[in-house]
Amino acid sequence: MQLSTTRQNVLKAREGLHKKGFISFTTGTSKGNYAQYSITDCTTQFTVQTTDELTDKVTDSITGELTNPLPGRLPPHNIKDKEIYKSHNISMEKLESMLLEDGEWHSSILTRLSTAITSDKLIDYLKIFFAYQKKKGVKSRAIEDVKIHFQNWLSKKLENDKGYGNNEQKQTDPRRGTEIQAASAEDYKHTI
Repeated sequence: MQLSTTRQNVLKAREGLHKKGFISFTTGTSKGNYAQYSITDCTTQFTVQTTDELTDKVTDSITGELTNPLPGRLPPHNIKDKEIYKSHNISMEKLESMLLEDGEWHSSILTRLSTAITSDKLIDYLKIFFAYQKKKGVKSRAIEDVKIHFQNWLSKKLENDKGYGNNEQKQTDPRRGTEIQAASAEDYKHTI
């Protein structure tokens, strides 16, 4: 009653725990003689069984991974070097030629852009971007970093090209002041 379940469910659970070796029990014979339970020491059995299962799984996994060929040259990991993945950096000249030729990447950028631009215009922006990077003195970077940096740079560039994000007033801006053409002192006597 305290478990809010039926007697049959308790008996099933008790039998399951007994079969797995977690408990042992003696059944009760009458209302005054209740069942007695004891928790068995199954840590050794459980540990051996679990260890054997894990060893088999890990061994199969590692063996499968080791049969796959490793990439050509693994990068050196020198803890003293602040740029651990420096060997993954590619010169800006090589990156520029790689990304200018990557048509699949171009099409993915063009589909993500909210502003429609042509593929030729995208290539022009790429050239401007790399010229700017070279001017800043960037010698080499990882390709993924450059791709992300270019996409962010391009988004900002396109917003600025629309006329947003700058402080210049447009000709039709209602905040634009009214120009008064005063030719003489008489022109200032009239109210506006």
